[in-house]
Amino acid sequence: MSLLVGAGNILFWLLGRLAITYEVYVGTEFDRALSADTQAKLSLEVAEQNERFEIARDINELIIQKVTAVISQAEGGSYAAKADPSSALRSLERVAASARAAHTELRRLFDMLNKTHSVSAAPPGIEELQNLAITYREFGYNVSITHEGPRFEIAEGAGLAIYRIVFDSLENVKLHCIVGTDVSIAFSWVEEGLQVLIKDNGVESMRRSQVSLDVEDAGYTAEDDARSLVETIKGAGLTAMRERASLYGGGIEATRVPGVGFTVSAIFPHLRSLAGKK
Repeated sequence: MSLLVGAGNILFWLLGRLAITYEVYVGTEFDRALSADTQAKLSLEVAEQNERFEIARDINELIIQKVTAVISQAEGGSYAAKADPSSALRSLERVAASARAAHTELRRLFDMLNKTHSVSAAPPGIEELQNLAITYREFGYNVSITHEGPRFEIAEGAGLAIYRIVFDSLENVKLHCIVGTDVSIAFSWVEEGLQVLIKDNGVESMRRSQVSLDVEDAGYTAEDDARSLVETIKGAGLTAMRERASLYGGGIEATRVPGVGFTVSAIFPHLRSLAGKK
């Protein structure tokens, strides 16, 4: 059953990514072309997975029947052995035969569901952030990604942790900032480490929108500047980011920039030695 649950999660992830490509496009021509290509590939993957799930359901029903038979034979054998100890051996043989048959079907189910494991079940990483940026540009946020310095390959787990940190940061922008906010995601690679800097100008964008609507601009004060220097920003989302970063020797710093917006800095000083691919 855990195989079916895991496979179901894969399909839901694929369906979610597919649904995103159907959003109304407000990105660039390149974004639309990349989305169309991604959509075609995901449509094929989903169709293949649907076929496998049809087969998986049939195999799953057969496995349930066989496991039920194993339980019934084991329970019956325990009662029979009390009356006729010599029957215990025959009962165990029947139980073993049924268990082997169930195991064979489980192996068949596992092999069938993992035919495209390397393609469909691969966790998102740094390369998939471009598609994520397209999604948020379609939502109306001006997201850009840049890389500086000599890049190096990292393990899937580290890539997934960085992806989730960026994803959670963008979700915070979507939750707290207006459409039209600029978001820059800057990767700074050095020989042994990496810094990911996610900056938005949500406060500035809001002020501009208020000015255009003739709403009085409260601005910000010197006290705001001073408070931002000592403020410790907390929250469940930041706690989760810090936990993910700590798995690879990293740390998270979140700061509020008065009059501008919010900045999240993820620093992994020893990423190459901890998670770099040899």
